[in-house]
Amino acid sequence: MQGVYPSDNRTRKESGTQARGRSLARSHTFYYEVFREREEYMVTAVRTPTTRTFQPRRRTNEQQDIWYTPLPLDVMWGIYARQSTPAQLIKHAESTEMQTDDLIRWLVDRGIQDGQWQLFDADLGVSGTLRIDQRTGLQELVERIQVDEIKAVLVYQISRLFRDDTGIQYNVFADICKKHNCMLVTSDGMIFNFQNRTHMQMFRFLAQYAAEYIPQQIGLLHTARLRKARRGLYAGLGVVPSGFIVDYDEDSPTYKKPILYEPHAERVMMFLERYYALEGHMGYLCRELDKLPYLFPPFESWVDRRNVSRWKKRQLPGGGYSLTRKGLELLLCNPFLLGWLIVEGEIISRANHAPLVDKEHEYLFWYAFDGLSEYTLTGEKNEKRERAERRFYQNGTVEEAGILKHRIHSEGYKVYVHSAKDSRFHYAFIPDTTSTLYRSIGHDIDVRTIDNVFEPLFFAHMRETRDFDVYRQWVREETERHTSLLATIDQQLTEIDNQQEDILTERLAIRRSINAIKYEKEQAQAEVEAAPTLEGLIKRSARLKETKEALIAKKQQVAGDQTYQTARKFADFQTELEKLIEVWSSKPFAARKEFVNLCVTRATVTVIAPHWIELSVYWKHPAWKTDTLFIRRKNGGKEFWTEEELRILQDTYATASREDILSLLPTKPWGSIRHKARSIGLTRTIVTARTIPEHLSLLDWQFMQERHIGIDEYVRPVSQCTNTIVCQDVVNEQRRSGNQVR
Repeated sequence: MQGVYPSDNRTRKESGTQARGRSLARSHTFYYEVFREREEYMVTAVRTPTTRTFQPRRRTNEQQDIWYTPLPLDVMWGIYARQSTPAQLIKHAESTEMQTDDLIRWLVDRGIQDGQWQLFDADLGVSGTLRIDQRTGLQELVERIQVDEIKAVLVYQISRLFRDDTGIQYNVFADICKKHNCMLVTSDGMIFNFQNRTHMQMFRFLAQYAAEYIPQQIGLLHTARLRKARRGLYAGLGVVPSGFIVDYDEDSPTYKKPILYEPHAERVMMFLERYYALEGHMGYLCRELDKLPYLFPPFESWVDRRNVSRWKKRQLPGGGYSLTRKGLELLLCNPFLLGWLIVEGEIISRANHAPLVDKEHEYLFWYAFDGLSEYTLTGEKNEKRERAERRFYQNGTVEEAGILKHRIHSEGYKVYVHSAKDSRFHYAFIPDTTSTLYRSIGHDIDVRTIDNVFEPLFFAHMRETRDFDVYRQWVREETERHTSLLATIDQQLTEIDNQQEDILTERLAIRRSINAIKYEKEQAQAEVEAAPTLEGLIKRSARLKETKEALIAKKQQVAGDQTYQTARKFADFQTELEKLIEVWSSKPFAARKEFVNLCVTRATVTVIAPHWIELSVYWKHPAWKTDTLFIRRKNGGKEFWTEEELRILQDTYATASREDILSLLPTKPWGSIRHKARSIGLTRTIVTARTIPEHLSLLDWQFMQERHIGIDEYVRPVSQCTNTIVCQDVVNEQRRSGNQVR
């Protein structure tokens, strides 16, 4: 006779893996014993004059049948095996063997003849949460039970049959087995006779426990992973950022910690440097990187396969690895690059692993963080994040004009560079109020009109930037101040962490001392006495937390300080300026434009009069002052004649004086008025003296009078600016270079 948990089935020596497989059943031995104690023992009082004894009631044959069921040897057996996922078939091959080969051996060892069992293994790689009808192997097994072919089912554990949290599936299975007198046996010798109510209850209990096991284990594993991650080890919580790999060398001091992988780390640094050089234009960076054969080279042969396998989806057919734009943005603003460890939004350590970005180049990271991260490190909206207005070149066009394309602006307009019918490039000013169906051009200015004036001005600044001893001293002082401030903040953060740890230790000590008191009254008194102290510790911890958040925000602000960024950017800038002027014209246009973007913050254009525009250049270099230039256009606005203007022309052209007509049509030069009149058949009947040149409108003339610009000076591209010395240098530069004045 064999019981529900017979001891004679434990005589065979087990492997470690098999022993671990028995843990689920062993964990519920107490549950069995409770049932046995209830059925086996009945308390009976035997009265004697002086003593009272308790004797167990003898078991009857009926009670023995409740607990002990013979192992059926002459019936057809069904062996059911299941693994949750296809990956487990490969990663946990020993588990598959335990559910197939070991179970077959289990039957053979107990005298089951070959041919008296059938293996149902079609569900290897299928979840136990699926219904019976969703699992091929289990459905086939149930069908064989229903036709009374299978009378005994052998499984490794109940969990291999079901992980059904609804209770529907395992109850259906139990009812089918009960109806067709089929037994269930597990590999540790537990026999379930579903005709026995106690066995049925035990089966349901274990099936319910199996259903709850996965959520419980997930919670436990997640907690364990968090604990592991807080120690700075790789715990599988997210991917390891590009530039790092996990050290799987058990003899290494950094075992299971992220370490730098130099071939990829060098590429990440290059991305940060290019993003900085491109002034935060992510689109241009992506365009540059897209021309490369790959973003990251293939891994070297010594790299552990577990690191390589995480990159499979990013592998390119020709070798190497790619990255999406979103992935690149997340990479460049990930504090992991600084050596920081952040777990579930909490900064655990600022020196968890070797940083990819060292202290000297940390400004590159914070520049990318400010430009790309949607939120700050304290979880607030990143106000520094600015989306620059996107500018494009049409497919197939080559960048060859419009050197201020990415810096030029005009109030009330969007400025683009486009190619006109004469194959020349123009700055097109599109009004903001233009319909979305049709874009009308408010102003159209030849790029040479602005660029030919800007470049000499740019060169003049570069030539005057020679004696920078004072500037270098300022850079050194600014750098030292910045470094010292960051070090102070780091020290404060470290002290806060130490104090928080001390507070936690003190609170735990108080709690342990209270819990150690045996008597409730004394324990309650201790609670009352300790309450003020605990409350004070909690408030102190909250204040430290607020201070820490403020310091983190301050550190981020200091690291991204624009003054410091400017100091670093132009620290050695002036040493290359003189060389650059000599080779400027030979440089590719894209390189020249990028250098201009590096030096110019903004170039604002305002149309003052039909032939005059105002250009204000705001420089990034701290030693260069803002310049305002007035530039003459060779051609005016070429505005169309409105019906009102044509009516005025027809009413006044024949007899009105020239001054009166110009005052009524202030944007039209006299030459344009006379040409339009002839085209519509109008003639003048009087002759008046000329006080305004024919190529000037009334607005042009009034502007020149206000600025004291004479007729002879009108042909100069620069008439006035805030720095008269620079203006003269610009004029001289134009004469030396032979540029045509427009």
